[in-house]
Amino acid sequence: MTVESREAGAAAPSVEPKAPPARSPAWIVVRHLRRLLVLVVGGTLLVLGVILVFLPGPALVVIPLALALLATEFVWARHLLNRARSLLKAENEADTKDDAFREPR
Repeated sequence: MTVESREAGAAAPSVEPKAPPARSPAWIVVRHLRRLLVLVVGGTLLVLGVILVFLPGPALVVIPLALALLATEFVWARHLLNRARSLLKAENEADTKDDAFREPR
């Protein structure tokens, strides 16, 4: 590029990346309180779901609901939820294959 084209404004100015906004201490406290609330509510639902496995109740609804709530904040819960989904999907596909070999009524 020549000196004349730079002076004419042909060169684009360099754009420097902006620094991320600073987090205020209040935001950090709110974030930790939210994580604590999700942990308490989700953990309570998870324990209730495990208890409902042995008692009459909708354990198969409560446990995934608790894991979904916990997965909003915790990676370990997201992994458990994904594993449960993949096991359910594999079981459903196996049932579909078994149905193909059954005789019609």
